Amino acid sequence: MKKTFLVSLLLIFVVLIINDLASEEKGEQGQPYAPKYGGTFKSAIESNIKSLDPIEINDVFSFHAASQIYEGLLDFQDKKPVPMLAKSWESKDNKTWIIHLRKDVFFQDDKCFSEGKGRLVTAQDVKYSFERLVDPNLKSAGAWLFKDIVVGAALFFNGEAKEVTGFKIKDDFTLQIDLTNPYPPFLFRLSTNFCFIVPREAVEKYGKNFSFHPVGTGPFKLASYAPDREIRLARNLRYWGRDSKDKKLPYLDEVNIRIIRDDMIRFANFKKGNLNVTKIPLALYPQIVTKEKKLSKSYNKYKLILLPGLEVQYYGFVLNKQPLGKNKALRQAINFAINKKEILKYILKGKGYIAKGFIAPGFSAYNAELEGYAYDLEKAKQKLVEAGYPKGKGLPEIEILLNAGTEIEAIATTIQNQLNKVGIHCKLSVTDFQTLIGKAFKGDAQVFRMWVEPLYPESEILMVQFLTKNVAPSGWNLYRYSNSKVDRFFEEAMLSRSQKERIEKYKKIEEIVVEDAPWIFLFFGEISRLLEPHVQGYVLDELQHVKYKSVWLKQ
Repeated sequence: MKKTFLVSLLLIFVVLIINDLASEEKGEQGQPYAPKYGGTFKSAIESNIKSLDPIEINDVFSFHAASQIYEGLLDFQDKKPVPMLAKSWESKDNKTWIIHLRKDVFFQDDKCFSEGKGRLVTAQDVKYSFERLVDPNLKSAGAWLFKDIVVGAALFFNGEAKEVTGFKIKDDFTLQIDLTNPYPPFLFRLSTNFCFIVPREAVEKYGKNFSFHPVGTGPFKLASYAPDREIRLARNLRYWGRDSKDKKLPYLDEVNIRIIRDDMIRFANFKKGNLNVTKIPLALYPQIVTKEKKLSKSYNKYKLILLPGLEVQYYGFVLNKQPLGKNKALRQAINFAINKKEILKYILKGKGYIAKGFIAPGFSAYNAELEGYAYDLEKAKQKLVEAGYPKGKGLPEIEILLNAGTEIEAIATTIQNQLNKVGIHCKLSVTDFQTLIGKAFKGDAQVFRMWVEPLYPESEILMVQFLTKNVAPSGWNLYRYSNSKVDRFFEEAMLSRSQKERIEKYKKIEEIVVEDAPWIFLFFGEISRLLEPHVQGYVLDELQHVKYKSVWLKQ
């Protein structure tokens, strides 16, 4: 297990090197190429975007576009908060935070402003944007980020106050945020899309249409959006950002994001030169990537980005549904009966890593010693006896809800067959993802296929989905899971000033959750991309975030 963790770290290191090379290739006499301005970068996503209003974004496709248009106070780099619209911050107690804003940031030019010229961003905009997030009338899925930890946010969310008293404007460029209790990872929450800064003028002018008429501070503006076809982003000429040599960002004139649902069609477009970047289709993965995680000879003209992701794939049990809800032994039996190695080898083609828990190796709280549920038919049978269903006798058929997709359905069918071997019979119900997530939030599913793609690279974000106070539909605890020890360890972690102590608490939480088995623990993801050789400055992180402002085209 330690060896696996080491390999993961090495892969991250290798990918960082690849990304550095992408931005620092050498020209004549060994000097780095100077970035060139102009051109259109062509990429693709698998689905239409749902909204470009930051507080409504809860899917990766909408985020992909919105994160080029908007910015928050902070970003993260190497898993640490870094300045964005905030130039600095301080807190003596992890409870009262003083945020100092940059004084050179303007909103993008738009008709919502006087004479169509974007104005300076101030602390009032930050307070307005943050209060939108917990506005009870807007019902944002991100309200939990502030609701239970910022002074006055719960009252505002419940309609009992006219403002969030914990957001205090000290002057035009200084904001004070008061928390109810110390919360060490708080800064990471400010880096999420829910906390992107928006102007009141745009929200009020466009009303419901603001979802597709975004006005932010980012390097690109929305030029056009044609559902099922493409999203076009154009350079923001008044963008404040500069590169390390004080040159204005972004370099590109445009970013064209096509909507192509089929991975093989996307790949075909990449090979024809219609896309500058593509994901590697699972069916072609063994042909493109060798066992040593390098490009095969047939594809070595391209650039490869390959790194372990922070996402985790799983099936969730809805614990207010019987017979699974109150029967831990039954849930454990299901976990022991699944041969993940077989699925990884034959369906995923070696792309990914077996998950023994829910904390991926890239997180600081990753536990290399966690046992998890190794494939063991005898233990599965023993647990079925303990559950009161020897050889599955008397156990009703279990329905598993999943979204459509070749790989997804192949995994589900394999799991169904593996469970049949111990007498557990399942029915697979395939639907679209929006229906699946809706039913999961409402508790209308018995078992559902899902994945967690963290909002930020801090272990705390993984814990909140198992807290009693975050039970759906008002929070992301879709499983209706509740354990007082988990709640207590989390509160203790948040009161600690020691990162080491918090990590130990997180590990204890994971051990308890794995023992309780509210999930079928499956796989951690692997992120892969192919780039055309002339693409420079394309950097992808473990959350699959890309900043197009640093991308440029050599030819």
